[in-house]
Amino acid sequence: MNELHDCSKDGSNSLEEYKERIGMGSQESPPQRITDNFCKAAKYLELDTSKDEDILRMQNFLSRFEVILYPDNSNTITQLLDKISLIFSNNSPEAVRNYLKSFTIEEDYLGKPIYYKDIIYYLEMNSIKLSFLEKDKTINPKINEINRK
Repeated sequence: MNELHDCSKDGSNSLEEYKERIGMGSQESPPQRITDNFCKAAKYLELDTSKDEDILRMQNFLSRFEVILYPDNSNTITQLLDKISLIFSNNSPEAVRNYLKSFTIEEDYLGKPIYYKDIIYYLEMNSIKLSFLEKDKTINPKINEINRK
């Protein structure tokens, strides 16, 4: 997907040049995987790669789409646990992480769209609650104390 993103954001806006970059043109073609992945993504989005209008829609979509990979190391896990502790303040960050890891399998979401409300519902069913800072009565006194200092 990153290759498709790069092909879609680089170069001019000429349809013919774009077709060449993704392997839909008549001249030198890129690696076959780029063309195959472009066609798979277009099919998934129910777009017809034989129509110039749909190719331009794909270019627009792919130019805004980016995959960011996070390495699975201790630093990344620590950062994730820190973010979890901010969002779910009354729960163990490691427990929340484990629930999030098992969510797609237990709730049979593999290959399906996942929505925020579904994740929150799943977590609440497992006694994990979001922290609502606007209801936290300790924040305002701390802000006032800091302002006084």
